[in-house]
Amino acid sequence: TILLFCLSSFNILLFAQNYDFNENCQTAYEHILALRFGEAELFLQKENYQNAENVVSLLLENYIDFIEIFITENEKTFRQLEKNKDYRLEKIENSPSNSPYHLYLQAEIHLQWAVARLKFEEYIKAFWEVRKAYKLLIENKKLYPDFFPNQKSLGIIHALIGTIPDSYKWGVKMLGLQGDIEQGMNELSFFLKKSKANKQLFYEEGVLIHSFFLMYLENQPEKAWQIAKQLPTENSLMNCFAAATIATRTGHNDDAIRILENRPKGNRYASFLYLDFLLGAGKLNRLDKDANEYLLHFVGHFEGKNYLKDAYQRLAWFYLLADEHKKYDEFMELCKTKGNSRIDADRQALRNAEKGVAPNIFLLKAR
Repeated sequence: TILLFCLSSFNILLFAQNYDFNENCQTAYEHILALRFGEAELFLQKENYQNAENVVSLLLENYIDFIEIFITENEKTFRQLEKNKDYRLEKIENSPSNSPYHLYLQAEIHLQWAVARLKFEEYIKAFWEVRKAYKLLIENKKLYPDFFPNQKSLGIIHALIGTIPDSYKWGVKMLGLQGDIEQGMNELSFFLKKSKANKQLFYEEGVLIHSFFLMYLENQPEKAWQIAKQLPTENSLMNCFAAATIATRTGHNDDAIRILENRPKGNRYASFLYLDFLLGAGKLNRLDKDANEYLLHFVGHFEGKNYLKDAYQRLAWFYLLADEHKKYDEFMELCKTKGNSRIDADRQALRNAEKGVAPNIFLLKAR
């Protein structure tokens, strides 16, 4: 009896050591969402020293890799960090399985890498990783129906499946994936309600995702803005990104400029050059005389491919409005050769550049 009690106590201790969202992990997670990676890594190092078996830290390390890849779009960084994925998954798989976090951590890592791969057009690998994440989450939901984070991640997948055109739905169903936007949004709403009441770790992340889905998937821009404008932006670049993006898309241009001009700066925060693009675009909308400064900084330092054509077109417009036609021509030529045309804004910019016809200046000002 004593031996069984000791073994049981040891298993409880092992469980706590392997899946512990303790103060170190919670603080690291908060720094990660604010894009203060250096400070997050200090707490993760502390956790790895104090509790080396806590595999929760592996997910948090993956968050840093994923967000860095997502905001920089640097392919070299992507290739270097990709090597971390299998090591983390193997260590989690070999940890005790008697926890709702066992399958959940694996699913989240697969899902994050799937999203990262989309930046580099690795669609097949991304699809299979989504499928792995989906199956892990479905199994975890059966084992632990009251584990609320399942709803967050399943909500994301179900909502995104709902955006797939009907002509391709048969292929998705053949591979065991199903869902729609309504189901995904209901799951996210359920997660937010439960996680807010229980102070779950992923609540703030769920709010950001929910607000973007309201805008892009459910066409409820004003509802998305009502959520976004309440995000605390003083110490979080991620909140600045979400609030400014939604402000821009919902016609609150001055609010977007205010948020971006007052965003936190300094070495504490990761470089997020897309925010310069957003600020330059917002200032151009307002016909500010310094709009070009932010757009030039973006095209001069961004290592990715998306939004470059759009940025060069906006620079061309800036100089056309300033009656500098030579610079207009130069930037429209760069629009043809720089970046790629995967996203709608870049495709439209390329079409405009290839037409070779400058827009009417009065209509451009009105736009």
